[in-house]
Amino acid sequence: MFPRDMTYKDLAGFEAWFRTVWIPFTQKIPDELRDEFVSEITGKYIAGFPPDPEGLIHVKMVRLEVEAEN
Repeated sequence: MFPRDMTYKDLAGFEAWFRTVWIPFTQKIPDELRDEFVSEITGKYIAGFPPDPEGLIHVKMVRLEVEAEN
């Protein structure tokens, strides 16, 4: 496992990442409510973890790499 700090230059980039990575969850939200849901969730994240002095949004991640051999 590798700790990683994902960085987004603005809210639009952060929301775009959230929409793609969290599809298994966001696809369960009705289409007409999805944008509002994503905005609310990302807004709550930023309230708890505000952008740095340069305005960058950081998300701590752990990346798990697996190698398989036959």
